[in-house]
Amino acid sequence: MRALPAPNPDQHTQDTNWLNAVLATAREDARALTASYLHTLIQVCPQPRHAQAYARMLEAERARRTLRAHAERLALTASDVTLPHPVPDTLSQPTPWPAP
Repeated sequence: MRALPAPNPDQHTQDTNWLNAVLATAREDARALTASYLHTLIQVCPQPRHAQAYARMLEAERARRTLRAHAERLALTASDVTLPHPVPDTLSQPTPWPAP
């Protein structure tokens, strides 16, 4: 979509020429792309009025990734046989989230 010049908004609401051009251009890299799937992508595209919900989703995903990374790091520390005292070393690791 970014490879093509933006459509004229007035004309874009009246015909599908721009979307047809997008489909033709995209098929060069994604041969199985269909007009129906392109329409589905357009329908599920984020809407500005839903920005707060999307922000919460992104924030939750970031929290999950951070928690997973810290859990993996703690698991590696706990199972590290080179540490003389794995339990105190594991417990001394910083927490993955700030205290309230």
